[in-house]
Amino acid sequence: MDGVEVTRGLVYRTDGNVSLRMDVYRPPNLKANERRAAVVFLHGGANLAAMPPPTEWGVYQSYGRLVGASGLIGVTFNQRIGEGAEKGFGDARAAIDYVRGHAADLHVDPDRLCLAAYSAGGPLLAIAIGDPQPYFRCLVGFYGVLDIQPPITAERAQYSPIEQLKLHADKLPPILIARAGKDSPQLNATIDRFVAEGLSRDVKLEVHNIKGAPHAFDILTPSPEVRDVIARTIEFMKANLNQ
Repeated sequence: MDGVEVTRGLVYRTDGNVSLRMDVYRPPNLKANERRAAVVFLHGGANLAAMPPPTEWGVYQSYGRLVGASGLIGVTFNQRIGEGAEKGFGDARAAIDYVRGHAADLHVDPDRLCLAAYSAGGPLLAIAIGDPQPYFRCLVGFYGVLDIQPPITAERAQYSPIEQLKLHADKLPPILIARAGKDSPQLNATIDRFVAEGLSRDVKLEVHNIKGAPHAFDILTPSPEVRDVIARTIEFMKANLNQ
């Protein structure tokens, strides 16, 4: 992981006086024309104004390096899901467009992407579920919110992974879900509804329940079981991205 090459602070979107930035983690010593599949990490979090930007959080720097050391490109970026779905979705779409539009500079294969969402970033998976383009090769959700609070209007349904799954189940790539056994019942209920709906529609799903684990188990309780799930997730990403 120490050998991974990191480019920090790329401005992928400017919105008024706000400049949104991303970091890119690459395997070392790539050739000029070499392209690798990319994992785009979708952070959650509330009250981010009082915290360092998520690209500076140890968890995403570690994930970026882990993915880079595994032969893929890791992309972390700051977005505004904590300020509302419209801003968060707009930022995430802009980040995906930036990665694909600058693929040559970033050593990315624009036709092989994985979205990996965490916690309150879970709804952002609706971007790929609601518009299942072939370049989205797989999706990952760790302790992620996979439904939104009612009422679910036609306008708000675009922000709900489960509502988009109902519309596009037959076109979705493989999905890996990891839930915390001791997470909040309300959050886990969104995961359980999503999984049940996906299975009822024959979506290719892989589900892990980490017994007794809290929310953000990969940060708070890095037990052997948690490490095994992270290792399995990397295998899942590589298997689907390198096809």
